[in-house]
Amino acid sequence: MKKLRTISDIQNHLDNELRWRIQEIANLKKVIPLVDSIQTRSLLRAGIPILYAHWEGFVNIWILTPKAIII
Repeated sequence: MKKLRTISDIQNHLDNELRWRIQEIANLKKVIPLVDSIQTRSLLRAGIPILYAHWEGFVNIWILTPKAIII
């Protein structure tokens, strides 16, 4: 992780982390209506661990980010 020196750096880092996670979930959400019912069920089941992983990953980044600050 690069050194985050300002509040703006921290905010940008957290925004970027959240942005790609939201985009990945949005992409999955767009695909679900386009597939047949068997694939839909599979994607919905797979979506649960994906949502949890993104939530857990973002919380982890949010908690670890202060360790990267150098004042």
